[in-house]
Amino acid sequence: MSHHDEASWGPHDELGLMIGEKPYVKPPLGLSRRIMSGISPKHPGWLRKLYMRMTTPMTFSLSPLTASVAAAFLILSGGYMYNAIIHGHLRSPTTRQVSGHVPVVFRYQAPEARSVSVIGTFNHWDSKGYEMVQGPETGSWTIRVDLPPGKHDYVFLVNGKEIAPDPHADISKADDYGHRNSILFIKGNNGQKI
Repeated sequence: MSHHDEASWGPHDELGLMIGEKPYVKPPLGLSRRIMSGISPKHPGWLRKLYMRMTTPMTFSLSPLTASVAAAFLILSGGYMYNAIIHGHLRSPTTRQVSGHVPVVFRYQAPEARSVSVIGTFNHWDSKGYEMVQGPETGSWTIRVDLPPGKHDYVFLVNGKEIAPDPHADISKADDYGHRNSILFIKGNNGQKI
């Protein structure tokens, strides 16, 4: 027996000699299958599965007929939505008829504006949900709002920052911030177009 450190063991050491002296024995049939069946597979958690799903490239194919039908559907539904919005067939939540309220159509002429909203005492001067829609032919911005009877101060918010009074309002007044507010009086069930 030689005295070498473990890192230098090889076929000349005692263990190597013992293994080398043994005759080759063919493993029994199905040994690897029995060993592998005894090892339970590791199941990844839901987070790992999600990560793998999101980072693994996926491919799919469409037949030309399926792709054509899908493209036609998207074009037609997009055209319908555009037409419905422009011609007022679709209403935002602010255009629902509320009992006792009067429908009022606000109009503002600004063909070059990127956006116009109506803000006032009826919506607490908040433009969210009161975005106006621009007509493609006239450049005029419109929205229909159902308002309760009474006095309402309002202005138009152009491009999200410019305050503009209604040039067609009969009455306006100065506010505490150096602007002019348009005034609208509504009597019960008498709709007024502005």
